[in-house]
Amino acid sequence: MAALGKALGLLRKHTCRATEFRSAVDEHASSSYTTRLMLFGGALSVVVFATASVPTMYVDTNTASRACANLQCDVLDTYNRTDAVKVLEIADGWVRVTGKGDALGRLTPEWINLADLAFEKPMVPATGATDLAIVMAESDDYLRFGERFETAARLLIENDLCSEEQLLASSGWDAPAISGAEPIYSLVCGKRRVAMNMRDLSIVPPTI
Repeated sequence: MAALGKALGLLRKHTCRATEFRSAVDEHASSSYTTRLMLFGGALSVVVFATASVPTMYVDTNTASRACANLQCDVLDTYNRTDAVKVLEIADGWVRVTGKGDALGRLTPEWINLADLAFEKPMVPATGATDLAIVMAESDDYLRFGERFETAARLLIENDLCSEEQLLASSGWDAPAISGAEPIYSLVCGKRRVAMNMRDLSIVPPTI
C-alpha cells in the first residue's frame, strides 16, 4: 500500500516523469490489485483495479461524487471530511467508489476527484477544541498541515489582518488553484482574501 500511495502521490502532484512513475508502481507487488499505466489524452495515468480486497480511502476535503470522471457530470451525492469510501478503480485523477447506496442497500458506482481523498484518515480537532480550531479543520489539505492552519490564523489576528470573528465566519484555508513550489493558502477575511505560506507561516503580500 505504501508504494501505491507513493505512485498516487506523484500522479496527484503532476510532477513525475514516466520513469519515476513506473518505478513507483513497479514497487507495488500486492496480488490484491492489478495496476496498469495508461495514456489519457497524451498524459500518463494509472489505473488500479481491485481484484481481491477492496481498499479504503478517506475524504480529506468536503466534496461531491459524480456520475462519471468529470466535473461536468451530474452530482450524485455529497461526502464530508473523514468519510470512508471503498475504492473500485483509480483512473486519470478520479476514483470510482461503491457509493453510499439507496434505501434498498443497492450500491451505484460514483466518481470522486482523487485530490479530495487520502489513504490515511484525516485528523480532526480533539474534544474540547476551540471554535477557531474547529473552523480551521475545514481547511483544504488539513491532513497535510493540521494544527499549522490554526497557528496561521492566530498570526493573522496578531498582525491585525483579521479578527477572530471574521475567521470564524470563514471556511478555513483554501488550497492554491495551481500547485507550485511553495504551499500558498488563502482564506476570506471580511471582504478581502489573505494568503500565507504554510511552510514558514509568512504572510504573502499583497492582500486583496
